[in-house]
Amino acid sequence: MTRCGHYYCSACAIKRYAKTPKCLACGATTGGIFNRADKIIEKVNKKRNEREEKEKEGRESDGEGGTGPVEIEGLRAVEGVQEDDDNSASE
Repeated sequence: MTRCGHYYCSACAIKRYAKTPKCLACGATTGGIFNRADKIIEKVNKKRNEREEKEKEGRESDGEGGTGPVEIEGLRAVEGVQEDDDNSASE
């Protein structure tokens, strides 16, 4: 993150700074100072933890330790398995 509050990956920030010391977004002088994006890292970690907790709860409720059935959009239903209501309504 630049001093002016814009976010770039480390490689892009350093590459840009080698050409010009100005921020690509606003033109402010960066002074070569690029800080970690702590706020974004915190949000990413929080979402990851929430997702892992949901997955863990799902595995516990299955009783099998799995994640349950996987449905892939666009695939036809397997024989003996009821299809979507949309398909049966058009018949």
